[in-house]
Amino acid sequence: YFSRKLHNGTSFETNVQVNDDINPAKQSRPSLATGHDGVIHVAWEDERNKNWDIYYANSTDGGLTFGSNALVTKQNSSKGQNNPSLDVDASGVVHVAWEDNREGDWKIFYANSADGFTKDVKIIDDALIGNHWAPVVRVGNNGVVHVIWEWSADVYYARSTDGGQSFEAGIKINDDVGDHNQWEADMAVEDGGKIHVVWEDTRQGSTCVYYAHSLDDGISFEKNDPVNTCGTSGQATPSLSVEDGEFIHVVWADARSGHWDIYHSFSYDGGLKFQDGTRINDDTGNGPQVRPDVAAEDG
Repeated sequence: YFSRKLHNGTSFETNVQVNDDINPAKQSRPSLATGHDGVIHVAWEDERNKNWDIYYANSTDGGLTFGSNALVTKQNSSKGQNNPSLDVDASGVVHVAWEDNREGDWKIFYANSADGFTKDVKIIDDALIGNHWAPVVRVGNNGVVHVIWEWSADVYYARSTDGGQSFEAGIKINDDVGDHNQWEADMAVEDGGKIHVVWEDTRQGSTCVYYAHSLDDGISFEKNDPVNTCGTSGQATPSLSVEDGEFIHVVWADARSGHWDIYHSFSYDGGLKFQDGTRINDDTGNGPQVRPDVAAEDG
């Protein structure tokens, strides 16, 4: 389902169903992006074909209605495809990455709408044996396609400079030494090729939110740093968004009060230093809040 609230509105409008199947199938894990032309794009995992596939639809009227659903995973819809991530570039091309078990282990695959989602591209190198999870895809203003994912408790990155036809070899973003866990990563890409990544990290014992960036459009990543002081209670499921002018916003779930709350921090200097976190949720009880997402407008 989709809903919207206008800038001058006081509440969210009537929910609109995005999927157009008539059978009692399951749809879950939607991913949403809005193009420069105002078109709203959604991808999700869908069980209408008796196994999980990735489907896509868009709205050209601001979310009042959505068009016919399109199968993204056309090349191999008989195996499981899950957990899509979607982005749209300046020309309106839709880019989707997902988890795929057509080869036994879970791999990360990718397709885009430039060819009608007819060509699937495997992102990862076969040398990285085992399961790969949780992709995030972002496209820079120069057309470079960036993808991060989890493999063997590390956060990996790969890019395509040919419009998604092929991807370069993956590189590890986290710079710790030893057997630590990194997962639940998110990414934002600024104009000019600056890439920002956050994730959960256990290198200090408890789970903390860590950050790293690339200044050279993904060729290399700089030193990792925690976003806020790492306590003993745990920080989880971060999300980030970037305004033009190197103003970075990060939100996450934080258990410093004995239960999970949502915290926000920001950097004025492109990620060199983050301000102390501030709690967002205003309830007075002990109910948990988890898995936040954040979007920042310029200004």
